[in-house]
Parts: sequence; structure tokens; C-alpha cells
Amino acid sequence: MTGKTIKISTFFLLLFVFCFSLFAESIKVRTKIEAELDSLLIAGDFESVNNLLNKSDKSLLFNTKQSFLEVLNNIKKIDTLSMNSNYLKKLFEQYKSTEERFDTENAGEKSNIAYSKFLEFADSDTKQAIKYHIIAAYLKEKYIQNQIQNAEAKIKEAKVLYEDKKITEALNILNSIKSIPENNLKLKEVKHKFDILNAKVMKSKYEEAQYKHFWEQEEKADYTFKLGIGGIVGSNYPLEHEILGRDPGFSLNKLGISIPGGLSLNQRFSLGLDLTFTYHSYSSGSLNKSPFFFSFNSSSSAIQTYLQFFLREQTGLRPHINLGLGYLYVTSEAFTAYHRPLGDPEDYTRSTFYPARTFNTLQILTEMGVEYISSNTTNFSIGSKLSVYYNTRNTKALDQFNISLNLNIGIVL
Repeated sequence: MTGKTIKISTFFLLLFVFCFSLFAESIKVRTKIEAELDSLLIAGDFESVNNLLNKSDKSLLFNTKQSFLEVLNNIKKIDTLSMNSNYLKKLFEQYKSTEERFDTENAGEKSNIAYSKFLEFADSDTKQAIKYHIIAAYLKEKYIQNQIQNAEAKIKEAKVLYEDKKITEALNILNSIKSIPENNLKLKEVKHKFDILNAKVMKSKYEEAQYKHFWEQEEKADYTFKLGIGGIVGSNYPLEHEILGRDPGFSLNKLGISIPGGLSLNQRFSLGLDLTFTYHSYSSGSLNKSPFFFSFNSSSSAIQTYLQFFLREQTGLRPHINLGLGYLYVTSEAFTAYHRPLGDPEDYTRSTFYPARTFNTLQILTEMGVEYISSNTTNFSIGSKLSVYYNTRNTKALDQFNISLNLNIGIVL
């Protein structure tokens, strides 16, 4: 039973291959005959065109044969027409003004040759010239239709590949399409389809290249030391806590600079050391809008050391996690705070003087960030990280937790 099944399968496979070969050979013969008919038209051998059409009746498609017969019929009519010289003069002037429409790019090589023969006979043989203009117009229309069919077939094929995420293959198909002119409404539609799909494919190709560059490089990061400088924005240390008698809430309005450095142990681990300097201005507004008024500045400096663990060894984007310790030192300038309790008259205001103060605390930090190094041939890096600090000293003037966002550029050696 199994042997019989194999024989049947083999038979149908051979039959399919045979039928496909016949079909391919049929297309090859048809194309060859059409090319020969075009050459005979350009040569002006209309009798041979007619004979070949009759001889190849079964080899050509019905529509193809009808198109050739229509051209021959129009050419025959020219011999029976009486020529009005004034009308022809105006007609030929109109035909000559459209020379650009029959250049190779817009009409194809065969149509351009036929149009050149029209120009050649325009001043010597009126009827022959008109015949060649008919042939040029026919070959141009045929060229445009072939362009449309070929372009639409390739666009359709490229669209399928694009939807299957085969971006490179889709781009190769689109690149194989010749430049599509817009001298025809149907060609404009095809050009529009091409442009839309090409833009999508190019965008996907760019995104694919970017993804590979950032996340799929094989080259491993190879540097010993890095040093950078950057900006930092973070949650403020709420020194106004003691003035207000309550927590003023969370806000990211502390600005400063950071100087990160790192010593690479291997592609996965690094020892880091950061110096940060920040500045913040505290102000409560005016007594007309708030029961409090104060305005003072503070600054802070910190040093943190940490162990940095990279999730990727390769160049490109390198996410990392940092764990470490830090020391924070905050200074606040002297100022006077004013307080007008609710219900008190406007001219009654209490004032409290706050001397310059300093705060310090040991910090425990956890950080998540990413480092970008394009390749080992560069000496530049870009880094960004989110830091969470736990202040071990518990005081009303400092939050227990603070966060900061950091962006820096640096050199790697």
C-alpha cells in the first residue's frame, strides 16, 4: 500500500513539472512572437506582421492579436485618406510638440524609434509619417501597460514580504522596480502605491538597522576607564519641613551637575564613583497668597561609590544595575521666615530667624541605567540612570528617600 502511494505521488509530481514546463515554454514563445511583431511594425513591413499573426493564431492571446490587428487596420485606412496639407501641417506641429512624451523614459525604446521615424518622414512622406505616429502611440501604450503590470506584481510581492517581516527581501524587490514616470493617471496610482510601501519598508529597514546596532552587536565592549560629566535633576531635600510643620510633598526641582567615573573589571562588572553638586532655591511665594513667606537657597554635594553590573557585554546599548553607598552633605543659608496665622489682622506678622545650617547623612543607593558605546573604535559614551537614595539619618529637614535622574556624556579609554 505504501509503495503504491509513493508511485501515485511521484506520478502527479512529474505531471505537475511537465505541465509547468509547457506553460513556461508557452510564455517564452508568446514573448518571442510579440517581440518579432513589434520589430516588423517598426520596420514598416505590415504584410509580414499580418502573415505572422495568422501563422501564430494559437500562440498569442486573443487580446494581443486584436491589438495588433487594430493597429494594422488603422494603418490601412491611412492609404485611403485624402491629405489636407493645411490640416496635416497643424497636426504634425502638434505631434512634434509632444516629442518629450515619446522619449525612452516615458514611452520605451521601441516607441522612441517609431517616433524618430515619424520625424524622419514628416517632411517627405505624409502618410508614412502618420503610420509611424500610430505605431509609436501603440508601442508607448503597450510599454506603459507592461510597466504597470510589472510594477504592480512586484509591489504586491514586496508587500507580502513586508507583512512577513522580511524587510531586506522586500527592499530588494522594490529596488528592482525601474523609475516610474507619472505621465499617465494609472502610472500615478502605481507610483503612489510604490511610494507608500517604499516609505514603510525604508522605515522598517532603518528601525531594523537601529535595533541591530543598539542591541545585537557581536563586538564586546573593551575599555578600562571612563570619565564623564552631565546634568542631574532630582527630588529636593525638603528643608522647609521645619518651617511649615508638615511635609511639603515630592517635587523634581533640584538641579546640578554630576561627574561619574568607572573602572572596568571585565565586560560585566565595573567599579563606579560619582561626584554630584546640586543647587536649589526654596520660596513660598507671598503672604497675600499663603500664610507663610520664606526664600532661601541651599546646595549639596555628594560622593557615591558602587558596583555596576551590566546586563550585556556587547557594545551598543548596555543596561546596568548599580548598588552602592554614598555620603551627602547639605548646606542651607540663613534666612527669616514670616508667618501670618489665619484670622490674624493683616498688619500682624510673626517672624522666625533660621541660621545657616548643615546636614549630612550616609546613603544607600540603588540605580538602574543604560550606557551607550557605538563601538570599540570610539572613545565616547553616553549614559543615563535613575537613582534611588535611602538616607540613613532620620531628620525632619531631610526626606528618608530621594530620587534623581542623570544624563551624562564621557570618554572611555
